[in-house]
Amino acid sequence: MPDSAPTAMPSERRNEDRALMNESASIRGLDQTFIAPCVVCNISDHGAKLLIDQAAKVPGEFILALSANRDANRPCHVVWRIGNKMGVRFPPPGGTAAALRGAPRGG
Repeated sequence: MPDSAPTAMPSERRNEDRALMNESASIRGLDQTFIAPCVVCNISDHGAKLLIDQAAKVPGEFILALSANRDANRPCHVVWRIGNKMGVRFPPPGGTAAALRGAPRGG
């Protein structure tokens, strides 16, 4: 079910640079079921920008699978969506995407 996350991209408020990546990845439900392929445009320790065909159909919280094996899976919380792009935040190590709901922005 689509999340009602904001649709407008916020003004730049990051405190860190993101590395350009442009690598294929996949979006998986919290139960690891496949949802959709995506491209990671850029990434940092605290978040990423994703390109996906139908960003509006992605839930507000999901797992970003950066590799086929599960050693590079990151829980995500959607911060913004515009067309086929979305910005996500990563929780601190050991945290969950749900813990980011309502958390102050930073990083």
